[in-house]
Amino acid sequence: MSARFTSPEEMRIRSNRTANWFVFGEEAVFSSEKPLAENDKIRVSMTDLEGSVYLDQTISGGEFNRKGWRWKCDEPGYYEVRFELAGKGPIAESWVCPIWKMDQKLNRYVEVGRENYSRSIHSLVVTRDKARKPAEIPAAFSLCDGLNPKSIEIASLFGFHSLRLHVVDWEEIEPERGKFSWNKLDKAMELARRNGFEDETTIFNVFGVPRWASSNPEGNKIALGTLRTYKTSIPKDLGDWRNFLLELHKRYPRVRTYELWNEPHFPGYSVFWSDTPENHVKLLAAGYDALKQADPEIIVWWAGLSGRYLEFYKKFLELGGGKYFDVLSIHGTWQDYAAFSRIEKENNVPVKPKVNSEWHANLIKPFQAYYPDEIQGSREAMLGFFHMVRQGIRQIHFFTLFNSGGSELDELEANRRFGRHDPNVSGLFRVKTYTQPRYFAAAWRTLADLYSGDVKVYDSYEWKTGPSSCCALLTGSDAGKVLLFWGTGQEKLEIPAELRAAFKGATLLLPDGRPVADVSRLKLAPDYYYIVKKPDLPVVEKWTNRANVLKPYEMERPLNQEIRGNYRPAPLFDAALGLIEPQTMKFQKLQKEVRCYKDAPAGKTSAEFAAGLSEKGLDLLVRVRDNVHRSGSRVQDFWLGDSVQFSIDTQGKGRRSDTVELGASWNEKGGAKLWKTLCPLLDGDLPERYTPPNIPELRYGKVKFVREGDVSEYRIHVEPTELYSFVYARGSRLRIAVLVNSSDGPERESYLEWGSGIGKEKDPALHGTLTVQTAGESFSQTDLTRGGTVSGDVVRVESGDKPMAGVSTGAKSWTGGAEYRISFEARGNGNLILMATGKGFKRLDPFRNWQKLGEEWKRFRATLAFPPEAETSSFTFFYWQQPGKWFEIRNFKVQ
Repeated sequence: MSARFTSPEEMRIRSNRTANWFVFGEEAVFSSEKPLAENDKIRVSMTDLEGSVYLDQTISGGEFNRKGWRWKCDEPGYYEVRFELAGKGPIAESWVCPIWKMDQKLNRYVEVGRENYSRSIHSLVVTRDKARKPAEIPAAFSLCDGLNPKSIEIASLFGFHSLRLHVVDWEEIEPERGKFSWNKLDKAMELARRNGFEDETTIFNVFGVPRWASSNPEGNKIALGTLRTYKTSIPKDLGDWRNFLLELHKRYPRVRTYELWNEPHFPGYSVFWSDTPENHVKLLAAGYDALKQADPEIIVWWAGLSGRYLEFYKKFLELGGGKYFDVLSIHGTWQDYAAFSRIEKENNVPVKPKVNSEWHANLIKPFQAYYPDEIQGSREAMLGFFHMVRQGIRQIHFFTLFNSGGSELDELEANRRFGRHDPNVSGLFRVKTYTQPRYFAAAWRTLADLYSGDVKVYDSYEWKTGPSSCCALLTGSDAGKVLLFWGTGQEKLEIPAELRAAFKGATLLLPDGRPVADVSRLKLAPDYYYIVKKPDLPVVEKWTNRANVLKPYEMERPLNQEIRGNYRPAPLFDAALGLIEPQTMKFQKLQKEVRCYKDAPAGKTSAEFAAGLSEKGLDLLVRVRDNVHRSGSRVQDFWLGDSVQFSIDTQGKGRRSDTVELGASWNEKGGAKLWKTLCPLLDGDLPERYTPPNIPELRYGKVKFVREGDVSEYRIHVEPTELYSFVYARGSRLRIAVLVNSSDGPERESYLEWGSGIGKEKDPALHGTLTVQTAGESFSQTDLTRGGTVSGDVVRVESGDKPMAGVSTGAKSWTGGAEYRISFEARGNGNLILMATGKGFKRLDPFRNWQKLGEEWKRFRATLAFPPEAETSSFTFFYWQQPGKWFEIRNFKVQ
């Protein structure tokens, strides 16, 4: 094809419908905003997403000027139209994308680069019918977006049940105490009403403390965009907060739902809240009481949490926050809603109803491992949606209509290259070069049109075919049953005969709503899903291959459990990186050496490390014995020289998308440097004190390099927020790998590792596990004093006619989260049980099954991990309902 022709301003081509959104039977008309030469030839081609040609025709410039290019929308679906000017190539529009990055010293965004882009595609969607009225659409198909008129108008065109207005900004409405500016919100609400969105179903997401009301009025640090830290601190007088909410209610008395604040977390973990959990409870209590006083029927939502906020939620409920909201709102995708319910029960809080007020259905950020295409993203969103529905979530607000901040998928790579991590692609519509639908929009509208009332998941099925599978999901609503099916793997799959039998009398659709042309020849294409309207239910009812098929793209993986060590539950260093009580540090040796090429020298280097983990962050002390020190100085290739790398599986599930990797090196010219080379997929989370990867130096951490003789010592401190999405809790287990690179020449010769998954391949499932270091507490044979008969070094128990007979230790203070090794010898003529009990937990069994004893002594060993809540522990050996039996114990140790 000839080279792309970037058209001048007068060559802009637009359609006759807002956002290129059409209804079946309408005529699409595309025309130039300025006339073309009469004798020009315009070639028009239309394809689907994968490039299959629907039409290819040529018209004259004169005809294009007078009539435009016209096409009757004769089949629902997603289409791409291209216009080509004869002799010059495709007509494309260009744009310039400035890359803005926060300069921490200047406290403002500065332009760090520019990229040029062009696009010749005009995407359009044809829907089967016009959008239903909002009241007719299930609450599961709701929207989270802003107050701008464009969002509300297109929301009505697309079709949503209700709007979460994010954000109703307190400072914007009340810039001075008692002086209110309602104009923007009034216009948005009036436009929403005209488009069918009633006040009663609208959600006000309220946050943003005015400077005049803030307890931190000098807090000018920019957290995100124009959001400064004074807006994220508690008001100095909570009466001002109460008064604002009362005025808001007076202005809009029919609004029934308020979501107070957005994504609060511990200080430093969220750009939206920089204050303490204690002050957040006070803020919420004041707001809740004010709204309930105004109208007891108002529903208060709080406040946009995710699975990475569980420790904050625990603290919030411990502080009494559970009394001050009615519904817990969750953000993100693939969330475990039951985890929040468990925390509520543990804190004696009635289980709260759950909604998702900001569903990041297909949010893509610059630094994630891969960028899913439109087909992959649509299927991932479908699976994530029904994952919520299966957990009982009935109200779900899609985030968002337009790609956030104007960021397009085209631009993410440039943002990554320049080290900016906060832009994201998340919308149903792209905005450059003008508003056009994505394939995802067609898929999501098609899915929404299938349901009325509550959406339900009934069952799921799987047919395995070697390493791949065919999966199916039976869903439904008041509109009837809908079957969705798809294949896993990278190859096309045959459809199982059992599944194909359910197609009889049904209609099959592709994700974008196009009918499947020839069902008899259909195979399962990679990454697609297919829709069966009105499947043959008697056939489906006979299926017995039920399975959980609602799984994220990257699954939890089996973890290496062989490499284990300990960390100190306190810092290793003082503020100047001086050592704190070095005699109590627990060191782990890096025992595995990997040579990087055939003749590389081996055995030249040895290394060990100690770790400290606490609410203050992670400390690593790495000692390396090496005769020669040579290191690189650039973040891109520091690992080629002498250096340290360490990687953390932030969620402990073995997924690459959860990995944060850092490195440290030193040279005479640049000194000691600490880098972040890989970060987790943050979904929609926006931590405040956080450094994206591959920029010159970690912002919230420090390193000190000490070399004496042939020993190099790296003292590394990383602030807790830099490890996000890992959030420290007492007794946390840390999945980590540590690697020491060795080089005396121009390239890396070898490396030592503790745990794997950094050097040869990036695989967090191969990391090792650090558990909390104990305070030295232990049990021995002499502690078995409660029950039984002691004879020398042996304790004997006879059950007689008692239902339970045993011997126990007393209780001792214990280290929660630690692992203890248990060993003992036993003999007898029954089945022995050993259990641990104590304060903070109910019961632990070192052995899964009862242990059958014999006349000869038998050695037993086990490792027992205690929960973080454990405060004391005792051990009991016993028989249960075994009359007339006996057992003996010797050499009992727990340490």
